[in-house]
Parts: sequence; structure tokens; C-alpha cells
Amino acid sequence: VESKDTSTITATSWGAAVSGNFGGNNALSLAIGVSLSENTLHRNLDAEISDFDQAAIGGKVDIKSSNNSSIISNSSAVSVAGSVLSNKGLSLSGGGSNSFNTILGSTQAKITNVIDLNDGLEINDNQASAVNVIAEESSTIESYVHAVAVGVTVSKTMAGALSVGIGVAR
Repeated sequence: VESKDTSTITATSWGAAVSGNFGGNNALSLAIGVSLSENTLHRNLDAEISDFDQAAIGGKVDIKSSNNSSIISNSSAVSVAGSVLSNKGLSLSGGGSNSFNTILGSTQAKITNVIDLNDGLEINDNQASAVNVIAEESSTIESYVHAVAVGVTVSKTMAGALSVGIGVAR
């Protein structure tokens, strides 16, 4: 008896923003780029033998449950704000990227309600049976998060620029 799961989520998310002002006086340039990625695998695996006569097996029995699930996530955000002015100018740029990944569930291999119909009879080595119960869990999460923010202001009198880039992976 075997149950096996090799589910895979491969996700890519992008966010981009560009803002610009050219010429003139007293200008504000604002750009915000955001990328959000949320991925969830929720599975329950069971390999089970129930209500059987152990003496009637007469050979090897394997009960195996294995899970090799994976999430591969790539989340990127880019933001660019720029101003070229003859007077006062301000450029604000923000880039934010978030990747939230979860693998939930259980992996079980089990035997329930074994019935011994031998009634105390002795079984010699030639009649013995082998029972193997194996549960394996080897799930993986790979998460790549990138955030870039650029703010540039060029002015003859007064110029300001602020950039913030934030990347979070959970």
C-alpha cells in the first residue's frame, strides 16, 4: 500500500512603477511598485491497512506514505521616480515585495485493527511475514524576493529624492 505526493507550486509575481517630471517649476514625482505572492499547499496523505488477519499475510507487506511537495516562489518589485526641473523638485520612490509560502498537512502510514486468527498457534520462521510501515516527509520551500527603488531629482535651485525598497519572505 503506498500513497505519494509530489505537488509543486511555481509562482512568479512582478510589480513595477515609473513616474517622471521634466521641465517646469515645483514638481513632485511619486512611484510605488508592489509585488505580493501567497502560496499554500495543504494536503493529508494516508497509507493504511485496516482489519486484516496478520497470519493470513504469508509474505512481506509494505505500507508507505511519502510527501515531496515543493513551493518555488519568485517575487520582485521595481519603482523609479525622477524629476528634471528648473526650480524646486522632489522625487519619492517605493518598492515593496512580499512572498508568503506555507506547506500544511500530514503524512501517515499506519496499521489499524490487526486480527490475530492464529489462536495461539506457533508460526515457524518459514511462515513469518514482514510488515514495514514507513512515513517520509521531505517538503521544501524556495523563496526569492527582490525590491528595488530609485529616486532622482535634478534641479537648478532645490532638489530632493527619497527611495525605499523592502523585501519580505515568510
